[in-house]
Amino acid sequence: METEKALGRCDKAKYDKPVLRELIAESSKTIRLSRYNIEHRCEIKVVPRYPTSFGGRFFMEVKKVLNLEMPTVETDRLILRPVRLEDAEDMYAYCSDDEVLKYLWFEKHDSVEFTRYIIDKLFLNRKDVGMPEAYAIVLKDEQKMIGTIDVNQVYFHEVAVIGYVIHRDHWGKALVLEALEALIPVLFHHCGFYRLEINHCADNVASGRVIEKAGFVLEGRFRKRKKERDGHRADYLYYGLCKDDELALERYGKDQYEKTTRNKV
Repeated sequence: METEKALGRCDKAKYDKPVLRELIAESSKTIRLSRYNIEHRCEIKVVPRYPTSFGGRFFMEVKKVLNLEMPTVETDRLILRPVRLEDAEDMYAYCSDDEVLKYLWFEKHDSVEFTRYIIDKLFLNRKDVGMPEAYAIVLKDEQKMIGTIDVNQVYFHEVAVIGYVIHRDHWGKALVLEALEALIPVLFHHCGFYRLEINHCADNVASGRVIEKAGFVLEGRFRKRKKERDGHRADYLYYGLCKDDELALERYGKDQYEKTTRNKV
């Protein structure tokens, strides 16, 4: 009965934009319509039977559900746990630093209040929009939050794009590499992703070294991909790692996930 109702509403959505918007707002369904190129990643997807046309009959397709609630992970020096509203002051410390933001895409934070707003609107709602919770990078000994590492895009229900940022005081200590190596088995064996992707500005050589040490394979270079803060257009390098790659099987197997994960959810 629910399927029939959804099908009927999808037929209406072909001609009625308000109905389309209402469907998109429902977190229990995915709507992918070729003309609008909109997708909400969840358990059930509604797709056109004839993808080249906006018309035609719609049908229901059950998709794999990702585990979006992230466990706490512990390494030699770090704790990775979901970002909290209380992290605002620590996050502001690096998000207001021009040197940290040099190769990043987000807006500079001008106050702790703005950082708190960003955490509330962009970090605490990840599960609601079909993405895993974002990790805070916390120094184990000091219990101080010094950065984040997270999935910022999801494609095809099984491909995750990773991003990270860390306070300038902790550059050059291999802490991002330690966090990335801890995150990878969680994304494969807890969340259920098959492929992980990551990219960086070609000018940011240090970030490239981290990515390559973690085992990602360089797959391409996008020329003049983005205009940087100083006005020049920079190339971007794109990397990938698949769950069944030989390196991934050796370094990021289920045993590594079990070893570092403190509380599984």
